[in-house]
Amino acid sequence: DASDVSTQDVAVASDSTEDTSEPPGDVVVTDVAVDTGVDASAAQDIEDAAVDPGDSGADGSSDATASDAGGTDGTVDGNVADAQSVDGWNPPPKGPNDLVFEFKGITLKPGEEVIMCYYLPPDGVERWLSAVSSEFKYGLHHLRVDRMYDANTKKAFGPVDCLQGTGHAPGDGKTWYTTGELPGAQDNDMHMNFPAGTGFRIGPKHGLYFEAHVLNTTMKTKKIEGKYHIYTVTKSQVSNSVGLLLAFNNKVSYPPKKITTQSSSCTFKKPYTLIFGTGHMHAYGTLLEAYVNNTKIYSTTAVEDVEITPYLPAIEIKKGDKLTWSCTYNNKTDKALNLGFSDIYDAMCGFVGFIYPTMDSEALICD
Repeated sequence: DASDVSTQDVAVASDSTEDTSEPPGDVVVTDVAVDTGVDASAAQDIEDAAVDPGDSGADGSSDATASDAGGTDGTVDGNVADAQSVDGWNPPPKGPNDLVFEFKGITLKPGEEVIMCYYLPPDGVERWLSAVSSEFKYGLHHLRVDRMYDANTKKAFGPVDCLQGTGHAPGDGKTWYTTGELPGAQDNDMHMNFPAGTGFRIGPKHGLYFEAHVLNTTMKTKKIEGKYHIYTVTKSQVSNSVGLLLAFNNKVSYPPKKITTQSSSCTFKKPYTLIFGTGHMHAYGTLLEAYVNNTKIYSTTAVEDVEITPYLPAIEIKKGDKLTWSCTYNNKTDKALNLGFSDIYDAMCGFVGFIYPTMDSEALICD
């Protein structure tokens, strides 16, 4: 469902193709010509969230706090956090409207897996994101961040169970709806700087909807806490608006007791510059690859603790270029792994690119 994001610049070229074999035999990726290219590892998840904005938490109660680390008071109460105190990373200088969002209020029993959501309403300030970091102490499978147009400035809420509602993304499609996505994470520690002159826009009427998919794989109860740091520059410092290219196979279904590869493709209608690449699989995934035409631009076997990889130099995509991506799963279970939220019981296959130029940091859908 791409009703809330731009699809005008990518065309769906084909349905997924499939190759199956009995394990432990070799797996052949179909309809993809292998060539040498840039191998990358991944860090961004864009799993579809489902939430009902009328569910618990809409009264404004929240265990999350936010603060403006640039010195300007915002509209959300919370403890002031220092956007510069990030261990093991050299963040950019403090910007005009830096922001820190804190995740609290999640406690997981041994073996528990949940997807919890938070909402930070707009504060009337335009921000240009030039760098971002996400730090969780434990348990993050993915963090997705939707940029929401919010005409009536809804109250902050969270954490609430994302799966209580239905649909592709939260909102009513009229006064509260997704207009794009910000960088997310698939690692407990994610940090990235964008090239000079590029950035994500957060408008004065944009709120942020956070989806945190967390797991406890230990035998002890775990408290989940984290922070999401937004580092900003002035509007005059940004000449190219960055957006996400979301390439997901929404028809994946991996049969039981088989090694299976499924692929999808689409065609670009405009030229773009690709500056980062990443992808996403679930627990039984063994290989994810992406190609532009016949050149491999991405390959990973990781399903957890993956990192965002920059393209140096950037990859120039021409009008008419074809993007193809595929995932191989070794389904050892007795049931098919279909598209779904659970890392253990479901499957996902997606490539995510960070591209420019865009009109307003909107997401481009390739499915």
